Amino acid sequence: MQVVQDLFGARQPDQPQELVVELTIQPGGTVGARLRSYPGLSRTILDPLRLELMGLPCPIIEGGTVTFEAYFLVWADLMTLH
Repeated sequence: MQVVQDLFGARQPDQPQELVVELTIQPGGTVGARLRSYPGLSRTILDPLRLELMGLPCPIIEGGTVTFEAYFLVWADLMTLH
């Protein structure tokens, strides 16, 4: 939650952004993350978020890679982040 507040707290409420997070978990625990946003968040926001996501503990998997996507609508109003 602190990462979200730090990165998105200064956004204006009239500037909604769509954020797409794609995570890939490899056998052995390696995590990859790709982030896309529309109309477009700056790299100064996306790069730290990507690094935070890649550092999260992940489940142990065997037999192949697991990839999934999550879609978020990001607003500056902190009340909508809870």
